[in-house]
This record gives sequence, C-alpha cells and structure tokens, in this order.
Amino acid sequence: MKKKRVSVKVVVLSVMWPVLLLSLSYIYMDARKTMIASLNVALEDAILKDYRERHDEELKYSSGRLGRKVKGVTVVTEKGEENFEFKDSIDEAMADRLAAQYMLAQIHPIHPDTLNGLMQEELKKYAIESETGIIYTYNGKSQYSKNDSLTIHRSSVHFDISRTLDIKKTVRVQAWIDMPLGTVVKNMHDGAFWSLLLFFGILLWASFSSWEVEDPDKVKFGKMLLNKEAKKMTIDGKECPLRNQEFQLLLMFVEKPDHTLSREEIKNAFWKEEQGVDNRVSNLISTLRGSLKEYQGYQIVTEGNVFRLWTN
Repeated sequence: MKKKRVSVKVVVLSVMWPVLLLSLSYIYMDARKTMIASLNVALEDAILKDYRERHDEELKYSSGRLGRKVKGVTVVTEKGEENFEFKDSIDEAMADRLAAQYMLAQIHPIHPDTLNGLMQEELKKYAIESETGIIYTYNGKSQYSKNDSLTIHRSSVHFDISRTLDIKKTVRVQAWIDMPLGTVVKNMHDGAFWSLLLFFGILLWASFSSWEVEDPDKVKFGKMLLNKEAKKMTIDGKECPLRNQEFQLLLMFVEKPDHTLSREEIKNAFWKEEQGVDNRVSNLISTLRGSLKEYQGYQIVTEGNVFRLWTN
C-alpha cells in the first residue's frame, strides 16, 4: 500500500514540475518578446529622431508630401539634386526617408554615440536601463558607439537587432542591449509571475511533505502500529514479534473504542464452538501481557470481568 502511495506522489510531481518549468519558460520567452518589441520600437523612434535632426539641417524636398504612393523622389542638397526611382510604388514619406538617408550618409552621417543616446532615452519609457550599443555601417565599413569594437557583449541576456536605412542599402545600423536576468523577469506579466511563484511554493511543500493517508490495513494505538495485512506489530518503528493469536487479540483490543474485552468475547473470537476454554483465555492474556511487558507504557489490566489494554 505504501509503495502505491509513493508512486502516486512521484507521478503527480513528475507531471507538475515539468508543467511549472514549461510555464515559467513560456512566460520568460513572452517577456523576452516584449523586451525585443520594446527595443525595436526604441530603435525605430531613435532613428526617426536622428533622421529628422540631420534632415532639417541638410536637405530640402521638391515633393509636396501628400501621403500618396510614388515610384520616384527627388532630393535637393546644396550640391544639387538627385533623382531616385523605385521598382514598386511605396508610400511617399517612406520613399523620402530611404532616399534622404542615402544622401545624408554622404554629407551628414549618423554618429553611433548620438543614436545610442537617443535609443537609451526611448528605452527609459519602457523602464529599461541597461548597457546598449550601436554599430553604424556605411559601404561595409563599421563604426561603434563608445569606440567599442565588439559587436556582442556577453552577460545574462543579449538582444541584437539591425536595420538597413537607405534606398541603395549602403547604410545599416545594428543595436544591441545586454541586461541582467532580473530585468527580463521584472518585465514578466505580474499576474502570471505571482501565480507561478505561488504554484512553485505549493510544489515545494508537496515535494517535501508526507503524503501519508489512512491505510485500512494499519491501525495505530499510541506509538504502536499494527499491520493487519502483514500481521506484524511495531513500536517506534521497531518490530515486536507476536504469535498469530497474540496479534489477533491485540488487534481486537486496539479496534474496540474503549480498548476492553470480556472473557466471553475472547472465547467467541478464538474458541466459539469449544467448551471449557477458560484456561486458554487466561493463558492467551498472560502470553500477550508477557510480550508487551518489555515495552514501557503498554499493559493489559483486569477490571472485574473484562480486560483493558492500557497505555500512558
């Protein structure tokens, strides 16, 4: 019976622990996606701010910016103008940006430190303050924010995204962010995180607690445990040898609510069809008394016409 109960515990926990880990993994990955989405938005907004500042300083457009679809755009600078054609119609504002970024790369390129600072300001809106960097690449030659030549900084969690900015694909920026694991955890959904924390606490309690339930084949009396199936008696975990009739008589005492048996009850239980068995009853009681004598706190006393099993 005990083996079956332990097996149930093992089966339940072997299912619930993976469920917890999978749920935690799912929530963690969801938080990562949120962080990546925030980084994407922050980078896009930083690029747009940087573009507008450089654009307003250097460029003028012949376009009326009507928000229509176009296949071409003209960019005017102090050095003249240049026309750009697109294979397919695109939004006019996007066409302007792609063409202008190409021209700006030649006369007023992106500064990695400036773009990195703008991105950090945008990330603060999402309560993200971690180490970040920008790698600016023009015609295959790269520049790094903070004069850092490493593209990847290993820490707890690393995110890396990149964008091509111009029509001729000569300008590319790459943004990276390294952060402690705790920053990602803080961006988990509060309700899901606290639910999993509670679930984790319950699982810990279940893992280290006893799953003992009432066993109909086992009867307790004080520190005494009677195993009806095995016909064995233990006290404080130590097995106490009893003959079969002694065990059955002791079990009768323990199972009676008042732990008392009359001489007649013992006769009917062991020698119902026999006559003149008073001596047998007395001998059985005496034998059981002798077996219990070495265990302090357990004894059988005679009270008139009945016998009582007593413990202190």
